[in-house]
Amino acid sequence: MSINIETKDPGVIGIHEAVERYRRIFPDGADAVALYGAVMEVQQRALSEIDCLTDLSSIQVEPALREGRALLDPSELRIPPHKFKRVAGEICAVVEKNDAARFCGCRDLLAWEGLSDEGFGETRERLLRGERLNTEAIEGETQRNDVIEGILWESLVPFYRRCAQGLQDRIDHSLWLRGYCPVCGTGPLMGEFRREDGLWLLECRLCHTLWNVLRAACPFCSKGDEGSLEYIYLEGDSSQRVQYCSRCKKYVKTVDLHAKQRDAILPLENIVTELMGLDRAATQEGLKPA
Repeated sequence: MSINIETKDPGVIGIHEAVERYRRIFPDGADAVALYGAVMEVQQRALSEIDCLTDLSSIQVEPALREGRALLDPSELRIPPHKFKRVAGEICAVVEKNDAARFCGCRDLLAWEGLSDEGFGETRERLLRGERLNTEAIEGETQRNDVIEGILWESLVPFYRRCAQGLQDRIDHSLWLRGYCPVCGTGPLMGEFRREDGLWLLECRLCHTLWNVLRAACPFCSKGDEGSLEYIYLEGDSSQRVQYCSRCKKYVKTVDLHAKQRDAILPLENIVTELMGLDRAATQEGLKPA
């Protein structure tokens, strides 16, 4: 049976409304939610100014899914460096305005040779592989490498989202059921149990496509058969949990929207569950993020 999953686009207004809702529900994380919400608004506005420069019509979707191949190679997606730099500048300004104690180096970042036309390709490759960037030239007393890498990663997101939008309607999710994104092959940011039917959906860290996996078996390893998945949660709320495999020890945070009876914006949900200590609880159990 064919399974189609809609990856909803919240729009700028939807993001703003979600931020206000999360700030009310999680007042201890209000500042962090506001900051990331502002980053998401930059990404959302950028979508209308970005074209997907990859020929999506030439992609043979069904054969790729059956063979376990993601539809796009993230390294081959065409991204004009000057457009990336413009998005990075806007996100950088948001971070600098909201968290100057941790970062105040926008001018140095945008002048960094790693964002030049010649250097951008290598910078993107290192980000996609999860390798540390050589950012000594822009690191000062208030700069942190992880903040710089976060700014640049979030600046990549709208380019991959734009191309993913052209493929999502063509995906039969019954052919996938894997632990990485069917569009770009990146691992999940977080998951949800869908409110209407309990389907377990994961959201990609990079292109933010939603896809489904089986609830009874680990999607991240070949060792995970039925019964290998377990979960932990913080005392008092089992609806926000860590789903993990007892064999490979990989985990993904998941929110049960049926139990919550509310909608969720998973990137914001990821922020608040981290602040609540859910990732720390997973690490203390010897688990690793999927």
